Amino acid sequence: MMAVNNPGNLLRRWEQLPFIDILRGIRICVLDVVPGQDAAGPVLVCLQYPPAYEAPAHWHTVAHIEVVLSGTLYVGEMVEPEGSVRMVGAKVKYGPLSTRNDGCKVLEIFPNGSLEAVAGHDGEPGAGWLAPEVIEIGNLIGLK
Repeated sequence: MMAVNNPGNLLRRWEQLPFIDILRGIRICVLDVVPGQDAAGPVLVCLQYPPAYEAPAHWHTVAHIEVVLSGTLYVGEMVEPEGSVRMVGAKVKYGPLSTRNDGCKVLEIFPNGSLEAVAGHDGEPGAGWLAPEVIEIGNLIGLK
């Protein structure tokens, strides 16, 4: 998995992370919590959403935690301002997501870094599929 090489105690500012530009202006960086564990270990997914971003409702195969670091994220009827922490269960559909005018920075924590776990799925939980562009992005950032 593509991740920041952790020599044991590394500090980087958000702006120094190796982000990759993906769909609709999103910037993403995936960090292995335990380097060398490949997809089996936990990951931090750093996301920077642009202003006026919108994404359809989706779900993940595993539970995860989301922390809004700056800006505001709108999730369905919920408003998540800076400092919000949201815990999402496995196969719980949520959204749509939007950022309105300010964009936002979000940190998502997943128990494993597989493409199946991290990528958002369309459709109803258990019956969703990964769109070809999601698989392409997963390959680009090293998710398998």
